Amino acid sequence: SKSMLKEIRQILNYPINADVALTTVDTEANKRALDEVEEYLKLRDIRQQKIKLKELIGNFNKIPYGWDDLETARLLALLYVKGALEFDMDKQVLSSDKIADVFEKPSQWSGVVIKKRKIVDEDTLKNAVKLGNDIFNTTLPKDEKDLTEQIKSYLQEWHTLLEGWEKQAQDGNPGEKQIQQGLSTTINLLGMKNSTDFLVAFCDNKNELKKTGDFVEQLGKFYQSQKSTWDEMRIALNSFQLFEPVYSWWCSLFAGYSDVP
Repeated sequence: SKSMLKEIRQILNYPINADVALTTVDTEANKRALDEVEEYLKLRDIRQQKIKLKELIGNFNKIPYGWDDLETARLLALLYVKGALEFDMDKQVLSSDKIADVFEKPSQWSGVVIKKRKIVDEDTLKNAVKLGNDIFNTTLPKDEKDLTEQIKSYLQEWHTLLEGWEKQAQDGNPGEKQIQQGLSTTINLLGMKNSTDFLVAFCDNKNELKKTGDFVEQLGKFYQSQKSTWDEMRIALNSFQLFEPVYSWWCSLFAGYSDVP
């Protein structure tokens, strides 16, 4: 029904509604239903069996469940915003908006794969927040999804700066090796789609990230206030190198007169 589809979209787009939905009068029924779906996903995951959206909804449409298709979709939306699963289509992880669109189009259900998400452990979450606060000099959220998004936004800023500096380093400005190392780190992390894997890798790269952060700060100061001096020194050095043969010749010429009183 349209009202159910509207509720599903609200749950997906405004996760706070997931909590509201689970505190209604039928909380116990919701919990039992969610447990049934989670158990189904768990068993299929243990057997390493691919779970298609159409297949899962069809399973709970039958006896002994007899659930309406959209009621099952609603339960899946609740599990999604709680971080328990993700939806893939054409090997791409779907955003919440895309998931809502798919639920409205049963013809697409056979092309959607449901995967149980690995939940990030509490220690990794705490370490990621601490490391991020340290290297980005900020206060990051403690929620896995928001934390991942904000860390990635800061890493993207680093990446953009490093790309610009790489071009200038190729023209003789300092830091080419460190820039390439920093880009390697940001590229690897930004390419990770799964937030749990990303946060684990983020923590594992603690030392490299701290080095990159310090380098980005130092090179930023160089381009803000020291590059003009650097350019003047390069011009002076190039001039010296140009006249160095003449200078050496004059030095050798007068070398014999060094003992003259």
